[in-house]
Amino acid sequence: MGYNGSYASVQAYLTCLRTGSSLPLTPVPPPVRTLSSRQVRFLFQRSRADLQPQEQQDLQELLRRSADLAAIYQLAQRFRELIHQRGAERLDDWMQQAAGFPGPELRRFVNGLRQDYDAVRAALTYNWSNGIVEGHVNRLKLIKRSMYGRAKFDLLRLRVLHPTPPSKQEKGTLVPAADRGACQKAAHAQTSRAA
Repeated sequence: MGYNGSYASVQAYLTCLRTGSSLPLTPVPPPVRTLSSRQVRFLFQRSRADLQPQEQQDLQELLRRSADLAAIYQLAQRFRELIHQRGAERLDDWMQQAAGFPGPELRRFVNGLRQDYDAVRAALTYNWSNGIVEGHVNRLKLIKRSMYGRAKFDLLRLRVLHPTPPSKQEKGTLVPAADRGACQKAAHAQTSRAA
């Protein structure tokens, strides 16, 4: 492609060659570690105290290079504290500050919070959660998925309503196909008698 430098650079170099002097040293910036968006997101979501020394240096360099990233980092840290400390009374102030930020991503996030404002405020106010219900739904889906195409509704109902306690199950053992058929017939017979 050719030389990309300027005419003045070539002239200064040739002058140094003619006179026998040396060129002034150009300061070389220290190498910058390239971070992926995933790594930056990780740095922004964690507390500074929880970061390793190298991660703290990376974060400090990011915040030094961009005022916008520093402002986003402050907003992210305030939101993180708001969630961990259940600061529902500070939610409106945070949303107002985040909505005033020029980037469209934060405005979209704030709009999403506004659409579900009552649920967000309740999550920050109350100490309970629907985690137990979600766990049961996950268990039911797992049972249904494992039995898909293998048994009828009677056996599914039996497994859901009368699960085998973990202490009676042998972990890591497989039931042979012949025994599985016998287990299904026995379960079917039990449900027939119960009905």
